[in-house]
Amino acid sequence: MSTFAARFRQYNDKHQLFRHSDRLLVAVSGGVDSVVLAHLLHAEEYEFAVAHVNYQLRGDDSAGDARFVEKMARSLDAGFHGIAVDVGANRKSGESTQMVARRIRYNYFDKLLDEYKYDVLITAHHLDDQLETMMINFIRGTGLRGVAGMMPDQHGVCRPLLSHERREIVEYARANSLTWREDSSNASDNYLRNRVRHQLSPLLRELGLTAGALRSTSDHLLTARQLYEDQLSAINRTTVVVNNGGIKIDLTHLLKGNYAETFLYEYLRPRDFTAEQVRQLLAGAEGSSLESANHRARKKGGVITVISVPGNTPVLESLEITRLPFSFQTRQGQFTIQLTERPASLVAENIQYLTSRILPDAAAGATPPSLHLRPRKNGDRLQPLGMGGKSKKVQDLLTDLKIPREDREQLYLLVDEADIVLAIPGVMITELAKVTPDDRTVLKIILTKNGQV
Repeated sequence: MSTFAARFRQYNDKHQLFRHSDRLLVAVSGGVDSVVLAHLLHAEEYEFAVAHVNYQLRGDDSAGDARFVEKMARSLDAGFHGIAVDVGANRKSGESTQMVARRIRYNYFDKLLDEYKYDVLITAHHLDDQLETMMINFIRGTGLRGVAGMMPDQHGVCRPLLSHERREIVEYARANSLTWREDSSNASDNYLRNRVRHQLSPLLRELGLTAGALRSTSDHLLTARQLYEDQLSAINRTTVVVNNGGIKIDLTHLLKGNYAETFLYEYLRPRDFTAEQVRQLLAGAEGSSLESANHRARKKGGVITVISVPGNTPVLESLEITRLPFSFQTRQGQFTIQLTERPASLVAENIQYLTSRILPDAAAGATPPSLHLRPRKNGDRLQPLGMGGKSKKVQDLLTDLKIPREDREQLYLLVDEADIVLAIPGVMITELAKVTPDDRTVLKIILTKNGQV
């Protein structure tokens, strides 16, 4: 037991997943993996609540799972959140039962994180799950992201048991006299994951795959994935231009190195374009275009232009502020950031003033390469002006301000080169960016709505 817990602590510290000061939300199905995770967090004296989704797919057994999880949560002095859903009624065209369940599950978890102000969502994915995920992605066809599997911390979801084998988890449960629920559907081979679990994974182990080798391979692949994504970001800065007319992607130099298809796919994938669409676009005639659910991409020479399809919510692009003044557009209106002399009054409607000390050599009129605008991410924190330097989660702040969920996704954060939040344009600034009596120049953010400041 001590070795199991020690490795849990070591993995959490290595990847800086969560702290004792965080409020945790733990996804618990009632199976042995999530039951052990909940008990381990309790033993390690973390504050957490349990979330359970009853899909009502197994009748009385599903209802029994929900009752079991709620009782367990109470026994651990943990909060409990549960919901029963009709999977069939929520199914969209082309979705399998597993896809519907996953979408419902994570939408519910996101709602709980938002409403109850939890800091981190934790799941009980383990090393065997990692192998299954890697193999499934490989079978279906994938790139580096897919074959690398799940990350310890991905989009605000933390997986502290990712280095533990399921065998170890069961041993921990038995050593601590824990009880859990068995899902009869796990014995079926109707799903690809179950076939990989029951047939392929045992064969790989029979052929010599060890837990140590799998951990090492997974670590190497995750490191390679990070390097890959860092390089994509570097290419993005020199290749992509975002303005009010849309997005322009200049692939000229990438075409020479045969990198264009890879980069374009990675860029367009979050906008619901498929790999086949990207291939068709690159191979198509001059002026050809393709559409996804939310965007339209058009080819002209070595440049791809991407625009949002009217009536759909656009995806915010990260922007580098290369010179001042700098303008950008959001649902709120058009923002302009400029350097100006400090006014007599710092209070004005639709205008924010920030200290020019956040710019390098601002008085000399230097450009501000250290400033960026980006969408918010799970876990973002800031120090609101007037709170004496106390830190607060951006998510909690926006909830407290009663900003609608759909509007929150269309807000930019102004950050420095260390990714520290300096302001939310149109909403608030932070202690780090407040104007001081010594400031002769200030950074001015102007919001223009329908042509009016």
